[in-house]
Amino acid sequence: MTAPVTDTVMPMDMPTTDDPEAFAVAFVQAAIDLYKSEGSMAIATYYNDPASINGQWYVFITDANDIFVAHAPIQRLVGTDLKEVMGLDGSALGEEIAKATETGLWIEYLWPNPQSGMDEMKRTWAIRHDGYLFASGYYKPVVEDATPTIEDSVPTTEGSMPSGN
Repeated sequence: MTAPVTDTVMPMDMPTTDDPEAFAVAFVQAAIDLYKSEGSMAIATYYNDPASINGQWYVFITDANDIFVAHAPIQRLVGTDLKEVMGLDGSALGEEIAKATETGLWIEYLWPNPQSGMDEMKRTWAIRHDGYLFASGYYKPVVEDATPTIEDSVPTTEGSMPSGN
């Protein structure tokens, strides 16, 4: 690589997490920029490394066939089809995310937060570039006395049963 990955991935003019929507879009764009400058091997290496997780923030990536090439918090997803990922509520979550186009898509769903370890509502920005799907999002703040999340759950792929965390 010509520049350290951290310089390429986290530009100095990055929005702050105080504006989570803008940060999510910029975080995904930084991944696309890394892909453009360094290629698919660089994004797979960087975004599969747990060191790429920044608190609740991480990027996940699929190839043109919607097969995960990077997902640092849940490594077992790498090599599986995004469209087979079921939401914690049993919804066809992966199929919804896979609908992202070159103009992008926002989607909300219940998902494990790597920072808190809890299942929380996540808002994700997903966009296609060169066929790849790049996505990242943020977890909505937990509200006191909110409806509890699904306990002891992990995301599943179609045809599999969830197991405890």
